[in-house]
Amino acid sequence: MIIKSYCKIPYHIEKYNPILIEGIIKEKKLKILKKKKSSLIVELEGIYSRSEIEEIKGNYIYKNQTDFPKLDDEEYYFFELKNLQVFDSKLKKIGKVIDVGDYGGGTFLEILFFDNRKSELIPFTKENFTFINKKENFIVLSSISSLWGKTWEIIFLILIIS
Repeated sequence: MIIKSYCKIPYHIEKYNPILIEGIIKEKKLKILKKKKSSLIVELEGIYSRSEIEEIKGNYIYKNQTDFPKLDDEEYYFFELKNLQVFDSKLKKIGKVIDVGDYGGGTFLEILFFDNRKSELIPFTKENFTFINKKENFIVLSSISSLWGKTWEIIFLILIIS
């Protein structure tokens, strides 16, 4: 079976054994058989036939959050950032984090802005996001006008062309 791992180091998914697969009640052990460039060939405990594999194709792999390694104060799992309310520097609610991604150039937050109902990708840096409160479910975005300079436009031009 071929899987795509979104762990920072893809083959570290094996460290999270046992795992839970969407649609299967019982936890399963995952064993990596071969590492490929962007995926892993794995064996799942108790799943051997092609029809069993087809039944879970496209399903997500889960692990209990309490089993995750403890992060430092200024480190976050992507799922912790999703759905945070976004406030400006004057603490006015301006949007919501709808997605988090790392596209090779660092982590970006996709924010849906309430005023124009459009989403924007904003680099997840200390300069752009000055305060994060996971317990109260919000993040503070620095002055939006400071994000839209020539440097920003050039970065997007480079990303679009490449």
